[in-house]
Amino acid sequence: MIDAMEPIDWTGRKKVNLALQGGGSHGAFIWGVLDYLLEDSRLDIEAITGTSPGAMNAVVLAEGYLEGGRAGARKNLARFWRSISDAEVSLPPSESSWICFLRCRCHPWSRNGGTIISPIIRALTISIP
Repeated sequence: MIDAMEPIDWTGRKKVNLALQGGGSHGAFIWGVLDYLLEDSRLDIEAITGTSPGAMNAVVLAEGYLEGGRAGARKNLARFWRSISDAEVSLPPSESSWICFLRCRCHPWSRNGGTIISPIIRALTISIP
């Protein structure tokens, strides 16, 4: 039923809110879904949130979107996931993707910025031979 007080959107566009799941390898799958959604100009992402790899995707998408709209978001997501997969090849098998993420994306930033994540990264870096 249509609410008489609610304005009708005649543009054919739909606003969506996204909640992205966690769970390890789901992150790369989520990237593919986000890439597809960003291609569809009928959809406007109004809000985005996530846990674990879903949160990483949300932040990377938002950063890219602020820099270059839909194309910037797609480019940023592709760069992010390719950098993780490229870095994984050169790491010893004992290091997980999460450690790779911390070393590749966060460590230079935390070293310069002294953030709350800095002790975590330092502990992980020290504990891994």
